[in-house]
Amino acid sequence: MQKLTKSEWKKHIAVLAVIVIVFLLFAGNIYHRFIGQGTTMNINTDRSSITRQLKEGEKLVQPFEPVHKKLSELNVYFATNGNSQNGEGTIHMQLIDYDTKEVLAESDINTAAVYDQQRYQFQFSSVDVTDRHPALVIEMKELSNQATIGFYLSGQTKQVKETCVLDEENLEYSLLMEYSYREFGYTECLILFALAAMLFILVGIYFFLVIWKQQLHRVYLAAVILLGIVYIFLLPSLVAPDEGTHIYKAIEFSNSLLGYDNSPDHFELRNCEKKGLDLHAPMLALSKASYDEYYSMFLHGDDSDERTAIEYETYVTPQYQYFLPGIGITLGRLLGLNGLKTFALGMLFNFIFYVALTWLAIRILPFGKAAAAIICLLPISIQQATSYSYDCMIIATAILFFAAFMQLMYDRECTKYTYIMFAVSGMLFLPTKGLAYVPAVVLAGYAALSRRKTDQKAMWKLFGIMGVMLVFTLVIKLFFTNGNAEVVKSASSVPFVKWAQQPGYSLKMLLEHPLKTMDMIWNTIYLKGEFIFTSAFGGKLGWVNLDVSILVVCVYLITAVLAVMPTEKNIGVQMKGSTRILLLLVFFACIACVFAGMLLSWTTISMDYIEGVQGRYFLPVILLALFAFRGKGVRITESLERTCLMAAIVVQPFTLAGILYSI
Repeated sequence: MQKLTKSEWKKHIAVLAVIVIVFLLFAGNIYHRFIGQGTTMNINTDRSSITRQLKEGEKLVQPFEPVHKKLSELNVYFATNGNSQNGEGTIHMQLIDYDTKEVLAESDINTAAVYDQQRYQFQFSSVDVTDRHPALVIEMKELSNQATIGFYLSGQTKQVKETCVLDEENLEYSLLMEYSYREFGYTECLILFALAAMLFILVGIYFFLVIWKQQLHRVYLAAVILLGIVYIFLLPSLVAPDEGTHIYKAIEFSNSLLGYDNSPDHFELRNCEKKGLDLHAPMLALSKASYDEYYSMFLHGDDSDERTAIEYETYVTPQYQYFLPGIGITLGRLLGLNGLKTFALGMLFNFIFYVALTWLAIRILPFGKAAAAIICLLPISIQQATSYSYDCMIIATAILFFAAFMQLMYDRECTKYTYIMFAVSGMLFLPTKGLAYVPAVVLAGYAALSRRKTDQKAMWKLFGIMGVMLVFTLVIKLFFTNGNAEVVKSASSVPFVKWAQQPGYSLKMLLEHPLKTMDMIWNTIYLKGEFIFTSAFGGKLGWVNLDVSILVVCVYLITAVLAVMPTEKNIGVQMKGSTRILLLLVFFACIACVFAGMLLSWTTISMDYIEGVQGRYFLPVILLALFAFRGKGVRITESLERTCLMAAIVVQPFTLAGILYSI
């Protein structure tokens, strides 16, 4: 560890102060928006219609029965005939006890500030309405004749059982309104934990990476573990795409170990596990209610060992992809944990596997460690790593496969462990996703040919490994999968896309109409290109319904491209042009296989673009394209390389903001 001078300490303290101050401003905004301001609850059914306009002196009263008793705000939607028809006047608003007529809060609004369909916030200090019958009163005062102020009506719910009263006249519907409440529950605890953890990560990684200048693989290990803990709580089990299906596969594996019933169309599981799986649908659209319900069940849920059987539709994928989460579920069952804790343990095993393999990959990379670390720390990468998705194993093994390839190419004294890592990671990686990544096997052949003049023994080892990987991939394909279970053949041998209940495309149809095929490819790039790009770099999380700012996505991309450039320390290690071309060719070949697979298995003939392509499918091979940018023309300092990695970590809190603003 290098000793710093006083001036260097001052510089670092100034930078840290800026990071902390900006983060505290950010955290203050998050706190105010999601805790201090309270949670907004819509108490009506869908919007219905507008009444006649309100007139001078008229009074509207709407009683309601909120579930939450500490109110901080009421929201009303006014209507006008165009925003220029507000007129002059005052809208007097009161929160009262309907039974005693006691005024609990009141406020005035000038009609000039009223716009059509815009939400008006009637804010007040927190009011406890326990044992009260609250009602909102709206009274028009000093209203000019030309003003056309109206209001929206809607149906009743259990929180607004009574209709609206307008000057003693009972209307047919209730007033469309919302209320905000302050209640410190599991969601608020989660937000405070995430903010505190993010601050700790930013300060800790800055010391570790910039001040103490620790080796990059150690910095990555600390960053991925700390960020992973935040993601585990922020995006718990059941949130990732298709996670319910993946959990079923892990349960199948655990059932085989424990002797539970495993039939082709149903299996046994504990009642508490079934209750946990029932939360899958609510967790797809994250909300305060779903977070509260999840963590309430996680901490206090039933842990009985009673079993039940459920029916499910088989999803055919290699079982080894669920080995680790299956072991976690088995351990949770043996320990008597409740359903959600058991699922969390299975997910934790997946995450540990991801951390171990990606850390090892970054450690053995001869260069570009920071760029690889940025890809492994992308929000989408960590989300998949902290889930049951087989993407966790695919991404981790793919990155180790590529790192071992780079070591074979640029470290002429590779040990047997490099060959073992290359062979094992390749065998786990290549058979996945319907063989979409099998073109990467040519990297083994290229590495063998590159050693033909310097190390004949190594060349034959690599050719042997290439053959073993191809045979293993073929065996897995023939005996452990039967293609995509979502596509079936009809009696007329025309593909049928089951999820859409419509006919799909066949390879014969695509070959007979090449112009149609090209048209679909270009339409996909034009219509879905932005989505694919942003989802690949972390712009879409959850079930692609949690948005992260495009600016953050651009930071990840720019820092990754910069960090892969030669530095002063490894400037002597140059990639040949043929290697860069090969990496790009393999990358585009894998992408083409992904597109082809989704076209043949997921796209109906009624579509003019390829359905189902997501950016996360490109994560396993994205390092190939990234390293192809490494050339002689651009050089960066080691300090800039570390700054790039730090910048990619600094913007991680905006992922938190994106998730919260999406729920």
